[in-house]
Amino acid sequence: MTDVHSLQQAITDVAQALGTFDVLLNNVGSDDRHALEDVTPAYWDQRIGINQRAAFFAIQAVVPGMRGQGRGSIINLGSTGWQTKNASYPCYATAKSSMNGMMRGMAKSLGEHRIRINVLSPGWVMTERQLTQWLDAESEKEWMKSQCLPDKIMPADIASMALFLASDASQACTAQEFVVDAGWT
Repeated sequence: MTDVHSLQQAITDVAQALGTFDVLLNNVGSDDRHALEDVTPAYWDQRIGINQRAAFFAIQAVVPGMRGQGRGSIINLGSTGWQTKNASYPCYATAKSSMNGMMRGMAKSLGEHRIRINVLSPGWVMTERQLTQWLDAESEKEWMKSQCLPDKIMPADIASMALFLASDASQACTAQEFVVDAGWT
């Protein structure tokens, strides 16, 4: 994902084989924990490359085809991690918060071609990685105090919102952040 040329070539190859993209779902992220004082320029570039830069250049690659067909939906995965003031990943928080600015900075020019662009920001989704690396009894207790709904957010909850944003049912939705966090933020 950090090799822009290869990323864009893969998108071009898929478009040539299957046709123009109707939907782009930028779901790339790595929330590795790190401390502010440990961040080097190389680490910064790597985190931004994964968590933000790849999305920008994937959009750049699909937009010409979407413009040509006069429609499309771009969905960028953001995060509520930066909104909850989590101190354990400042590079991730910076990159994911920038998804909102990137979306707003593109919405008007893309909208002229009926290309919608939105941000889907999940709360704490119980993926296998989260369950094995970050969830423990204490963090779950704190998390449940902050969340309004008593259920864990599962990958299917995020997929349902992504499917809505990809579908024609969301044809009037653009330049918005859709938060699926069970009322956490």
